[in-house]
Amino acid sequence: MNEQRIAEIVADQKRVELLVRMRDRDLSAHDIASELALPASAASYQIKQMVRAGLLYGNRSDHDARVVYYRLDGDVLARYITALQRKFGFLPEDKNVSPAVILYVCRANSVRSQMAAAWSRRILPTQIAVASCGIEVRPIHPMTIIAMAEVGIDLTLAATTQLAAVTVEPTIVVSVCDSARQTAGASFTHVEHLHWSIPDPALHADLDVFRNTREIIRQRVSVLGMRF
Repeated sequence: MNEQRIAEIVADQKRVELLVRMRDRDLSAHDIASELALPASAASYQIKQMVRAGLLYGNRSDHDARVVYYRLDGDVLARYITALQRKFGFLPEDKNVSPAVILYVCRANSVRSQMAAAWSRRILPTQIAVASCGIEVRPIHPMTIIAMAEVGIDLTLAATTQLAAVTVEPTIVVSVCDSARQTAGASFTHVEHLHWSIPDPALHADLDVFRNTREIIRQRVSVLGMRF
C-alpha cells in the first residue's frame, strides 16, 4: 500500500466524493469524467493516478469491449483508513442497522449472483435480507458449488430464479454482470441500483478463475456492508 499516493488522492474533495460513490458500484471512464466534471483527457489522468495508487482497478466489459469499468479496491482503502485510525487512536462508532433487501442480478443466476447472495448471508448483518436472480436462468455451475464449498458455503441445494419470478421487493438492486445492468435498472426503477462489472468465470473451464471471482465478490460484499 502506497500511503503517500493515497494521501495525495484523498486530499482532493472531488476525488473523495468520487471514491465514496464508487464504494459499492463500478463506473466507466465516461462516468468518472462526468462525476469529476472534467474533459475525457483530464479524467484519464485522474484515473491513472488512482490506479497507480492501487485504489482503482480497470476491467474491460465482457458485454461491450469498448468500455472499461473501474472498481474501488475497498481492501486497500480500508487498510489506509485503519492505519490513520491507529495513528490517531480513533475507533468507528457503533451503528444501528436498518432492515434492507438486496437483490443480486446476473445473466444466468448460475455463478456471480449466487456467490454474491451467499457471501451476503455470511458477511452482512442479519437484518439484511438477500435474494438473487438471472435474466436467462441456467443451472448453478458445478465450479460455483466447488469454489464456495472451499470457504464453507454449501450451494448444492441452492435454487435459481428467473428475474420475472422475483417476489421480494428489494431496496437495493445490484447487477453483477454487464449484460444485466440495463435490464436490472429498467426492472426496478424506484430503488437504488448498483452495478458491479464482474467478468463471467463460466467462460473459462478453470477453477482458479472461479476462485478469483469468489474473492472479488467477497470483497465487494464486504465494502457494501460498510453502508449498513
